[in-house]
Order: sequence, then structure tokens, then C-alpha cells
Amino acid sequence: MAAERDPGWRGGWLGLIARFPLTRIVLGALSVFGALALTLALVGALREGLGFGPLRPVSLAFAIPAALAAHLAYLGYVRFVEQRSAIELSWAGAPRELGQRRAATP
Repeated sequence: MAAERDPGWRGGWLGLIARFPLTRIVLGALSVFGALALTLALVGALREGLGFGPLRPVSLAFAIPAALAAHLAYLGYVRFVEQRSAIELSWAGAPRELGQRRAATP
């Protein structure tokens, strides 16, 4: 009698490791912090190359691209690792994530 498998399970050791919760936490942290580090390096090099001087991490020249990079990295993580849509970042899902029961509609 063959054991039934979860239909979403991808066979092999790699699929088993990818479904482990600690692996998902590490992959999520690496994707977001890696995107932030890459953004810091790219924006800093661009500022130095254009002659604007060194980058301060509290400037808007870093904050805006860093927020965009972290957002896109999280969307990629949710889509490819967790294989779901990021409903918590949508206009409809954000009030629920903030603890509000119903969003005020204009």
C-alpha cells in the first residue's frame, strides 16, 4: 500500500528542506536584508560616482529605494517560497493586518 502524499509536495530532499519553517524564516530574512544591502551599495556607489559625496543611511536618497527593494523582496519571497499572494500588502488586507475590523471606505 503506497503512502499518499500531499498534492502540493515537491518530491526529493530539496522540497522537504524548503518546507521546513526555519528554512523559510532564513530565506525570508536573507531576501529582505540582502535587498537592503544591495540597495545601500548601489545607491552609495551612484552618489559617489555622480560626485554627491558619501551616503548617509538616514537620507531620503537611501530610504525610498530601500523601502521599494524590501517591498519587492518580500513580494518575491511570498510568491516563490510560500507560494501564495501577499494579501497583507493589498489595500483590502492592510486594515486587517493593523488590527482594524473594517476599513473606512470613502
